[in-house]
Amino acid sequence: MKFHSIRHSFASLLLSNGQSPVYVKEQLGHSSIQITVDIYGHLIPSSNREAVNQLDQPSKNATFRNLSATGTK
Repeated sequence: MKFHSIRHSFASLLLSNGQSPVYVKEQLGHSSIQITVDIYGHLIPSSNREAVNQLDQPSKNATFRNLSATGTK
């Protein structure tokens, strides 16, 4: 068995067991979530696929704010 096969099995098992695609991306060292989704997207539940695809491309209308638990900035 080649190292790449073990790496692929590792990622496949993580996703099949419900691990976050972002976690798998970090474990594999992919530079973008899109790479992980392109390779392993078929293992991500379909309801989560679109959300994962959008992680690299935030909405043009999205406003990112730093909110604390108290609701203040």
